[in-house]
Amino acid sequence: MSAFAHPRIDPESGICEYYSAGQCESCSLMRTPHDAQVREARDRLHSLLAHAMTPATVWEEPLVSAPWGFRTKAKMMVRGTANAPVFSFPGTHEGVDLADCPLYPALVTDVLESARALIRRAQVPPYNLDKRRGEIKYVLVTATQTEAMVRLVLRSTSALERIREHLALLDPRVSVVSANIHPEHEALLEGAEEIHLAGEKQLRMPLGGIDVDVLPRSFTQTNTAVASELYAQVARWILDAGAHTAWDLYCGVGGFALSIAHEARARGAHMDVTGIEITNEAIESARGSAKRHGFAGAVGPLTTPEPSVRAHFDTADATEWARHQPNLPEAVVVNPPRRGIGDALATVLNSSGVHTIAYSSCNPETLAADLARMPNYRIARVRLIDMFPHSAHNEALVLLTRATAGER
Repeated sequence: MSAFAHPRIDPESGICEYYSAGQCESCSLMRTPHDAQVREARDRLHSLLAHAMTPATVWEEPLVSAPWGFRTKAKMMVRGTANAPVFSFPGTHEGVDLADCPLYPALVTDVLESARALIRRAQVPPYNLDKRRGEIKYVLVTATQTEAMVRLVLRSTSALERIREHLALLDPRVSVVSANIHPEHEALLEGAEEIHLAGEKQLRMPLGGIDVDVLPRSFTQTNTAVASELYAQVARWILDAGAHTAWDLYCGVGGFALSIAHEARARGAHMDVTGIEITNEAIESARGSAKRHGFAGAVGPLTTPEPSVRAHFDTADATEWARHQPNLPEAVVVNPPRRGIGDALATVLNSSGVHTIAYSSCNPETLAADLARMPNYRIARVRLIDMFPHSAHNEALVLLTRATAGER
């Protein structure tokens, strides 16, 4: 029996009715009990990483998500008509509305329903892919436990004035509203132009001991609860390794770097951490968060008795930036996209001599390939990250240490 009360979940089987009816198959492992999903994913990860493990490798307990209500981001395709908009996922049946998908917490569902009311009142026609007509393509929601950001992806600016007139229909917990203009007929989710419509310019998102400023086009994790513990875990590993300098490559809005700085401050330790991300908006978010937390100042020498902590962020390609640094840190964090860090960065790190590397992977297959390119490192610790229950998508966190001559 499901312990999560939701009108779309069968109380006996614990299975979502959209899945049972064949209306949505996004959760491909729905009929497998959640604990079995985690166990099987851990077994697959063990097989993938066997070549980089030693008898001393420690397997941490999996970081397990709540099975329902964990997705704090919604990306809803808008179908139907202006009078009856339908919110669905790409690839699902056109007439099935999924705004109350049980993967979403109640706040996300409430915000989606208020966005539906706005679309109806403002008479914004959904974009029709076949006819290439209409205005609104997607509604994107990012939520914390108490507030939310709404982005309306539009074909043009023609409906903006009508939308502005009816913004009061949005749920009062919506603190950021913007329109993304995406005129092209293509599969990309959003366009290049973002127009602020109402409220704050960014959403402040708590992530454990820190909070980060999230601008509309910044990437954030979909499962905030699991991401918070993931960031904290890496921070503990880096500080436990005795590092006082670190890089956070592919840093996004700075979750890992800021968590490392926070952990260092809590321990009374020196820390100088640099985050690198290719997206300007993410770096702008990270810098604002660092300043607000008091991590943006100059770091003092490690010999001073009073510990100092700095988190610094720059926009750059991670591989090219790392390749040209004259001074190496004591620890590196990498959190690449699904393609992994690739041969070039793996080669840079493998020959760097850095003692400690924490690799947060959203694709264990490319993680395994990257580790094969880094024979100078061995897995000291590994943890399965259950970021997306009911799907075959799992993530992994590994702590790498420099191999001894006898281990290579």
